[in-house]
Amino acid sequence: MIPTSSAEQVLQTLAGFKAYAAGTLLVLELAGTFVFALSGAAAGVKHRLDLFGVLVVSCATAT
Repeated sequence: MIPTSSAEQVLQTLAGFKAYAAGTLLVLELAGTFVFALSGAAAGVKHRLDLFGVLVVSCATAT
C-alpha cells in the first residue's frame, strides 16, 4: 500500500497535469478557431465579397 504522503503527492501531481492539459486544449481550440476564421476570410476575399461579407463568411466558418 502507498503511504499517505506519497498518495497525496501523486494526487497533487495529477491535478497539476490536469490543469496543464486543460490549458493546452484551450490554446489548441482557440488556434483552430482562428485558422478556420482566416480560411473563411480568404475564401470571402477570393470571391470578391465586401468587408461585411468577409466577416460573415469568416464567422460562419469559425463556428
